[in-house]
Parts: sequence; C-alpha cells; structure tokens
Amino acid sequence: MQDLKKLFLKGMGWGVIDNLSGTGINFIVGIILARQLSPQEFGIVGIALVLIGISNVIIDGGLSNALIRDSKAGEREYATALTLNITVGLTLYMLFFWGAPWVSAFYKIPQLTQVIRLLSLVLLFNSITIVPKARLSKAVDFRKQAIASLCSSLISAAVGISMAFRGFGIWSLVAQQITRQSIYALCLWWQVHLLPRLGLNFRIAQHLLSFGLRILLSALLDSLYNNLYYMFIGKLYSPRQLGLYTRAEQFSSILAINFGMVLQKVSLPILTQSHENEKKMQHTFIRLLNFSTLFSALLCFSLSATAEHLIVVLIGPKWIESIDILRILCFAAFFQPLIIVHQNILQVYGKAKLFLHLEIFKKSFAVCIIVAGIAWSFTALLWGIVLISVLSLMIHAYHSRKLIPAITLTLQLRSILRYLLSIGSWMGLVYIVGTFIENPYMGLSVQLGVLALGGGIMLRFIFKEERAQIYSLLKRQNA
Repeated sequence: MQDLKKLFLKGMGWGVIDNLSGTGINFIVGIILARQLSPQEFGIVGIALVLIGISNVIIDGGLSNALIRDSKAGEREYATALTLNITVGLTLYMLFFWGAPWVSAFYKIPQLTQVIRLLSLVLLFNSITIVPKARLSKAVDFRKQAIASLCSSLISAAVGISMAFRGFGIWSLVAQQITRQSIYALCLWWQVHLLPRLGLNFRIAQHLLSFGLRILLSALLDSLYNNLYYMFIGKLYSPRQLGLYTRAEQFSSILAINFGMVLQKVSLPILTQSHENEKKMQHTFIRLLNFSTLFSALLCFSLSATAEHLIVVLIGPKWIESIDILRILCFAAFFQPLIIVHQNILQVYGKAKLFLHLEIFKKSFAVCIIVAGIAWSFTALLWGIVLISVLSLMIHAYHSRKLIPAITLTLQLRSILRYLLSIGSWMGLVYIVGTFIENPYMGLSVQLGVLALGGGIMLRFIFKEERAQIYSLLKRQNA
C-alpha cells in the first residue's frame, strides 16, 4: 500500500510539473510574441487551432483511455491503435488540405488557406503520440511525459521567438506549433525506447473502439462546447477581435486553471475523509469554500484592478482593447474554483449520474446564453460568460444543500459576500490608485506595492482565522 501511495504521489507530482511548466512557458512565450505580432495574426492562427484541436480529439478516438484501462493490452493492441490513429490523422490532414480554401472563404480570410494547410501537419505528429503517451501513463511514468513536454515547449519557444524577431509574422506562430508537436512526438518515442510498429487486427480494433467511441463522443462534445466562443467570434466579428479575446482569456485562465487544479487535488481527499460525518463535512466544506473564495478573489480581482497598466507593460499598447475583455473574464474566472468545490461534493457522495446530467444541462443552457449574447453584442457575449459561471455555481450550490442540508444557501452566500466586500473594496483602491498615474510602468509598480501592503495587512489583522485554517489544511494534507 505504501508503494502504491508513493507511486501515486510521484506521478501526481510530475503531472503537476508537466501542466505548470507547459502553461508557464506558453504564457511567457505568448507575452513575447504578442509584443511582436498583431491581434489579427493571433486571431487567424486561433481559428485554425480551433479546427486542429477538435480534430485531435477525433484522432485519439478514446483509444488512449481504452489502452490504459486494458490490463492485458500487448504489442498487437498498441500496433492496432497506432495504425488507427495514423489512418484517421492522414484522413483529416487530407480533408483539411483540400478543404482549406472553403474554410478560408467561409471566414473571408484568404491567408487562412495556407495557415490551415501548414498547421494540419500537427495532426500527423499528434497521431503518433497517443500510443507512447498511453504506455507511459499506464506505467504511471509522468516524469518522461513531463520531460518531453518541457523539451518541446522550450525548443518551439526558441523557434517561434527567433522567427518573430526576424519578421516572419504569422508564420512564427505556425512554426512554433509544428515544432512543438513534432519534437514532442520524437521525445515520447525516444522515452519509451521503441520504434513505431504498425498492424491492424480487426477483432482488437473492434474491442478498443467499443469502449473508445463512448469516450470520443463525450470528449468531442466537450471540445465543441469549449471552442464555441472562438468559432463564433472569428466568424461574426473579426480575426482581430478573436485575437484580443484569446489574449485576454489566456491572462484570466492561467490563474483560474492552475489554482483550480491545485484545489481539485487538495479538496477531494479532504472532503472524502469527512463525508461520513455530516457535521464534520459541513465544517470542512465551509472552510474550503472560504479558502477558495479568498484566494480566487485575490487572484482574479487583483488582475482586474491592474489590467490596464499590466497589459501595456507586458504586451504593448496595441493590445489596449483587450483590457475591458480581460476585466470581464476575470469575473467569470472568479467563480470557477468555487464550482470545483461543489463538484467535488457530488463526487464524494458518488453522484456521478447527477454530475453528468448537470454538465449536460449547464452546457445546453450555456449555448442558449452564448447565442443570445452574440445576437446582442460582443460585450453582451462576455457578460453572458459571467452569467454562465454564476448560474453554474447556483445550480451546484443547490444540489450541495440537498446532499448536506446544513449547508444552506444563506450560509454559503454569507460566506462568499464577506470576502467579496472586503477584497472588492481593497481592489477598488488599487484600481483608483492606478488611474492617477499615466506612466504604465510607474502605475503598475505602485499598484503592486499597494497590493502587497494591503494583502499583508488583511491577512495579518482581518483574515487571521483563514490564515490558521489554510495552515491546518496544508498540515492535514501532508500528514
């Protein structure tokens, strides 16, 4: 049991390193490239990457999950899966190569044809990564995957940045993506110390696909939903508007995603230990909700308050139009960690069916809000994203109360409002201070100073209990 725990923790640690390093490198590279390239160029590549991302889900076909769960999978299973992946990848590549002019005509962007044709090479490289990734994941060897991800991110970053500084424009973004996926594929195969082996066994293929197609359908629906914003914005507005949106979304999501990932890791085992005692579960849940609200508000609202100077300093004045977009998206990002805590309640009580039904309902409702927002205006679409987050939290809060009656909606609301009012007032001061300073570098420096000073004062004198609770949670997690 101790060996299993050690293996799990080691795998989890490398998984976190993989995610954080990849996200961090991409974020830094994005900042550097944004100073050299235009929102229009980012938007054009963004449209192509949406299509590539959806296609990658189809190439996987759920086969990676099928291989991982099959304890008896051998070389014939891996060879069959690799053959299927490559076949689908080649088919999609040819479809994109010949269909690129039609996509370009649909979006009315002539340059999109060549961008799609070149970026479609990513599909070929991705098709040969699925089997080695499944092998390593099955062996709980996330270290090798993290090394491959880190190497490919660093090399592709160097290629993209050097090309951007040499004036290659949009093609530096294209080259970065192709380099990253090709190096990643090479590193993975080198790490498993095997040469790709092809072979097709129809019985094995049927067995793998019988499970994989269910996973594919779920993943495909999720991918289509997550990319709705990009497809609509790119078509109904402009590539420039899409570029502004994706840049703002990258800033807002890097905080929410990474904090949410850590919260998911920490909160689920803590809630699991408490679920047999309702009073203890209530106490643990409120503490986690307080913790999530406190840190989510600090991260998202501080980003919103400093957005104007931060954007100008990091990526330049040509991205000023993304400031208001970022501020609105920060409000949507604030609710995501809180939703994660509620989702973990459903998992702890084994409500997988309810979890699925809620996700389907939320996404169906979200599509209606997105369509209505687009019909009104771009700003309405952004506030629609915030509304989706608020409604998601309300739906999960209602079902958490049904599972734990003591966790009333009033109790939850009171817990959240306490932090919103105090931190909101503090961030309002940070924002006001920034409006009096025109120089962005000086303004950002002063705002960060006010943030640090105010944060120290609040944690020292106002949030003393929360500070003790955080220490208790961390101590309990490491025990």
